[in-house]
Amino acid sequence: MIRTPIDTVFEELTLSYEPELRRYCWKLAGSEWDGDDLFQDTMIKAFRRFQRWPGRELSKPYMYRIAANAWFDTCRRRKIAFLPESLRL
Repeated sequence: MIRTPIDTVFEELTLSYEPELRRYCWKLAGSEWDGDDLFQDTMIKAFRRFQRWPGRELSKPYMYRIAANAWFDTCRRRKIAFLPESLRL
């Protein structure tokens, strides 16, 4: 796989959020298995947005919001009820 400069910048900006964001995804999904899928979806969505708007800051709250919205989308697709209190950090 060939790494581009945008790949490197994205990785540098998000690397420090990875452990906490991964745990947040596990908590939202209720299991490590589903949480890892959610984490991957979050990172893909964040990367696509970063490609489109490279000037947009990739802050911790922004990444958590992407994860929460990705989880809402998953719940809607699977027709799962989610509990809003599970979104607390």
